[in-house]
Amino acid sequence: STNESLTLSLNGETVAQVQVDASGTWRFDTSELGELAEGENFFTVSSDSDSDRQASLPLTIDTQAQRPEVSLGSGLAEDGVLYSHNPQEELQITGEPGSVVEVTTTIGGTENSFQITLDQYGRGSHTLELGNEDGPGVINISLTDRADNSASYDYDFVLDTETITPTLAIDVDSAGRVDGY
Repeated sequence: STNESLTLSLNGETVAQVQVDASGTWRFDTSELGELAEGENFFTVSSDSDSDRQASLPLTIDTQAQRPEVSLGSGLAEDGVLYSHNPQEELQITGEPGSVVEVTTTIGGTENSFQITLDQYGRGSHTLELGNEDGPGVINISLTDRADNSASYDYDFVLDTETITPTLAIDVDSAGRVDGY
């Protein structure tokens, strides 16, 4: 109502007292708030004369693109080596839902580029052609989230396609029986 005093709070802390003017409006210069914290903030307006009259507005501050999680096929070993005997492996990216991911891979000297838009759960995938030559590989990711924040990341690995041949030992005793499992 006219000439009413309001209290403005941000995340539970009072940031200003304002007066409602004759036309029923009020103003607040948000530059007085300073820099808001990344993530969800709550802005509340309360009537000083009637504690039951208040309104809250969640305000999400998003200034950074979230680093996506990247997995490749059966996974990289701790030493950064991808042991794969398949000519193709599934690249899976998990991040902020709705993000657009530009991907460039360089594997065995061959470069490929493609785009993935992460679904409502923040997941996306693409089948990579690995070839069958051992060597270094790199996955370059440029991500733009729904708030138009962008970031780039590189993921290096070494492809090892060599097949390990298992050995089997059988012990036959003098009576012709086979011992073992």
